[in-house]
Amino acid sequence: QSKTGASGTVLDESISINKSLFVLRKTIKALAARSQGRTDVSVPYRDSKLTSLLSPSLGGNSITLMIACVNSSDAYIEDS
Repeated sequence: QSKTGASGTVLDESISINKSLFVLRKTIKALAARSQGRTDVSVPYRDSKLTSLLSPSLGGNSITLMIACVNSSDAYIEDS
């Protein structure tokens, strides 16, 4: 909040987006662990709307393309 100055609805939306991206990362890590033969790992598809929507693409036999928006400014190096 201090870097962006976000408050209210914008702050709430930012929090939701970050939570969904965090769950996406957990999901991809779990799928990678499963592909290496680990059967004890649970894939958290239902932990966010994003992973629920992407579950057929992430866990199926399809090819998934991920596009990232990266800022080259030094002020946002930790976020990128």
